Amino acid sequence: MIISQTAFEEVKHKAPECKEFLKANDTYISPVSNDTLEAALRIKEKLGIVDDNFSTKGVGEHDLLIVADAHLLAGAPLLYRGKQAVTLISNEALQAQLPQETRNYRIPAVCREILRPKLFCCDFQNYMTRESPDKG
Repeated sequence: MIISQTAFEEVKHKAPECKEFLKANDTYISPVSNDTLEAALRIKEKLGIVDDNFSTKGVGEHDLLIVADAHLLAGAPLLYRGKQAVTLISNEALQAQLPQETRNYRIPAVCREILRPKLFCCDFQNYMTRESPDKG
């Protein structure tokens, strides 16, 4: 598993047990790089966010860094058990109807509607169901 440094910092404060799980499973913590910062800036521009005028209804600065890092990793030619190798796990629900203003998009909408190629995003339970060894 790989987790961005930004996501790891958030997890370690919000869910210490998750932090311990990640460490116990030799999770690689991906540092924030210049490429990550540049990708986050491009996503921010595509969302129409000017300066630091983030919407309280949409992604924030940390979210952009997390999405950018995952999108960069997804661009690498990785396959795991014949599946897409990079999945962004988010605790944010899908927005049933996309907001008219793209700056109000949450992480799943950014992954599905803004990024090219698209980045697969799901919640933790969905991920665990997909990756279960019983699924073959």
